[in-house]
Amino acid sequence: MKILGHPLGYTAIACVLMLASHLPYATADASPKPQRIVSLGLCTDQLALLMLERTRIASLTHEATNAESSYMAAEAQGITQHNATAEDIIRFQPDLVISTTFGSPDTVRILKQLGYRVELLPLPQNVEEVYSGLRLAGQWFGEPEKAEALIEKTRNNIADTQQRYANKPTQTIAIFSPNGYSIGAGTLENDFLIQAGYRNIATENGIKNFQQISLETLLLWQPDKLLIDNHVYNRKSLAQAQLDHPALKRLVSSDNILFIPPRLRACPGPMTADVIEYLASKR
Repeated sequence: MKILGHPLGYTAIACVLMLASHLPYATADASPKPQRIVSLGLCTDQLALLMLERTRIASLTHEATNAESSYMAAEAQGITQHNATAEDIIRFQPDLVISTTFGSPDTVRILKQLGYRVELLPLPQNVEEVYSGLRLAGQWFGEPEKAEALIEKTRNNIADTQQRYANKPTQTIAIFSPNGYSIGAGTLENDFLIQAGYRNIATENGIKNFQQISLETLLLWQPDKLLIDNHVYNRKSLAQAQLDHPALKRLVSSDNILFIPPRLRACPGPMTADVIEYLASKR
């Protein structure tokens, strides 16, 4: 069939080309960058703020502007916020919704059922997986170069910290959280401690992930440093009261009790370098 030899051949081709020019995203780029991005969690709020122009962020969570918990609170000011329900998200007609694997499961399920693109970041268990998460988010945003730049900057900052504090002696440390939880192997927190030049005494005593221990066990461990995980919002809770037990103050001096600001440790990302620098400086 020689359509070009037919009197209508050129007309037919012209019509096809004209139709194609009006189709969505009929460009050389087969995967256009999403332009109406909604984040469903604090950690993805911060990744959006780090990699995207404000005009491409349709909405963030209310936590994004909380200066206590958000690393990017100042940058989030003025961006529309949502209440994390599917009904509220739909009004933005997002072309990408990004969350973590443990955030807003009902909202994620409904949005997927309705055909919205939803991408979920896994929970990292070490610093290398933090980089993998940044790289994944960069791919979803259509900003792989920005992701690689953040990764390189974070790597360099951590390497600089390790070099500056290389001559300090290695110390033992334990994390103690509300309700008596300690944190051991297989966690990002454990890798933070290793990267900062500590020996996590919980890991050395067989603790994996998050495990409840007694105050007596902690006293037997006799760590050089105690990292109090005080990332809780109810300061008057019974869980929090355990962190104020007098025995903890007798275990180590006040100079050896560490607190990481929630805005640094609430989420993985470039702030990882700040956490490691803080811990290394206290060694």
